[in-house]
Amino acid sequence: MSKPYIYTGTREVLIDTPRVKVYYGSEETDEVTGDFCFVVWKNGKEVFRRSNAELLDVACGESPEAIMIAGLAMYLAR
Repeated sequence: MSKPYIYTGTREVLIDTPRVKVYYGSEETDEVTGDFCFVVWKNGKEVFRRSNAELLDVACGESPEAIMIAGLAMYLAR
């Protein structure tokens, strides 16, 4: 089992594993609003996306880490 790669920056968070990649930040944005997005890819295919506005409804803060946790919670709750 390989270790996941985890990166946290001032405006983005990435968790990358061999099968699943999860990202929140400026590299993925909503085409209409320009909001940052939380995205999950499984085996290279996008399977979940939520905008910053949607994530803030459930987030416990506004840091990239708090938004990442909100995105993960929304993904797991679906």
